[in-house]
Amino acid sequence: MSKTLSLFHIVFGTKNRTSAIIPNHADDINRIIWNECKKLNCYLYRVFTMPDHIHILVNLHPNIALADFVNKIKSNSSQFASKSPYFPLFTGWCKGYFAESKSIENLDIIIEYIKKQDIHHTTRSYVDEMKWFYKRNALQWHDDDLM
Repeated sequence: MSKTLSLFHIVFGTKNRTSAIIPNHADDINRIIWNECKKLNCYLYRVFTMPDHIHILVNLHPNIALADFVNKIKSNSSQFASKSPYFPLFTGWCKGYFAESKSIENLDIIIEYIKKQDIHHTTRSYVDEMKWFYKRNALQWHDDDLM
């Protein structure tokens, strides 16, 4: 049996960065993501949904590509949120996503970072956070990224 470790910190937002996820019902979306991870044989370490974006830390199964994983997660959670009366402002997820591979040595740090998103975003906006991720990973930011 093959053994792999493909840890990814994934972030994507709501379409047009709208604050469409009601915090009291964010766990509903988190459950959809957890269930999809189980179906795909991926290990979900942490998920945290903010009103305008979501953070996921996952170990991808070797049979699924990152893009396919994100597509399935976004598609299934979008179908759920679009039909739910709890998310009347939700019109979908943005087209793109951000993902960075992570090492096992940083696992606890990343989990804590994701767990504290609600505190973290009292001082830094989603856009500022993404610009920081892009810069740290030598990626070029465009204002329409993650719209």
